[in-house]
Amino acid sequence: MSFRKIALENFKPYKYTEIDLSAGITTIVGSSEAGKTCIAQALRWLAKNRPLSEEEVRRDGTKKSEPVSVRVWLDSGESVERRRERKFNGYRIYSADGALAAEFNAIKGDVPEEVSTLLALDDACFQHQYDPYFMLQESAGEVARKFNRAADIGAIDSIISYLKSEVHSADAALLDAGDSESRLEELLGSYDFLEEGQKLISQAKEALGFIEEAVAFRTEVEHLIDRAERLEHQLIQAKKALASEALLDRALSCSERIRSLYHEREVLLFAIEQVVSIQSRLSLAKKEQTKTAKAFEQALVKARRCPLCGSVISVEEKK
Repeated sequence: MSFRKIALENFKPYKYTEIDLSAGITTIVGSSEAGKTCIAQALRWLAKNRPLSEEEVRRDGTKKSEPVSVRVWLDSGESVERRRERKFNGYRIYSADGALAAEFNAIKGDVPEEVSTLLALDDACFQHQYDPYFMLQESAGEVARKFNRAADIGAIDSIISYLKSEVHSADAALLDAGDSESRLEELLGSYDFLEEGQKLISQAKEALGFIEEAVAFRTEVEHLIDRAERLEHQLIQAKKALASEALLDRALSCSERIRSLYHEREVLLFAIEQVVSIQSRLSLAKKEQTKTAKAFEQALVKARRCPLCGSVISVEEKK
């Protein structure tokens, strides 16, 4: 930011003076003790709030009720004033139309950040009267650092450093994503048995239908057995009552049929027990499948994969 004009009021030897500055470089020429150094000191008081003592900046013979002020106009039209009087000790920033834009009163040793940002004057911008020749006796590194501070090139270095950090973080995130994808593929491979489990479930459903049919058949068989037992009892009673050999033979034939039915009942009961055992194992397999499915869903969530479609779930990092 370039300065267009400087105004000094009651600052050291100056009662009130305005200095118009040329575009580029302005050279102030004058005899000794004419106040050339005081102009540089006024700019330092404005930019750095140094010196802090009022006596070092106030013009001799002025009262404390009279203001001490240094004000500069920027090429943007804005102006900044360092002002000290009885009820005010601070800075004022004016907009291009001269209206008061900001005011900072009762400051201590620090310059408000808004003022420092607007003026953009570093310590490297000031050369004291008895300092060595400017940058001629300093190392190349120190000269480069002063130029960086004066031109605010350090901001560019900070931005480059920040961008490099962001690129590094992005690379690390990509590596983590690749590792997560590999681990997820391995995890998905370990769950290949789920397809076989699905087949077992289908077979279990078919077995359940068979069990239902077997239970219905068992009920019918039990009814037949009950009828056969009643018939056997009737035949025994008939055998006692009948003396005829033919009737006895028929009764014996019926008895043999009943024994055959008993045998068939035993076979059916064994088959039913086998079906019930299969049903129990299928129920256990279904529970194990449910447990495995839950573990699979949890693994997908940890791996940032959608449980429904398997796609990667994106997560936005907090800066």
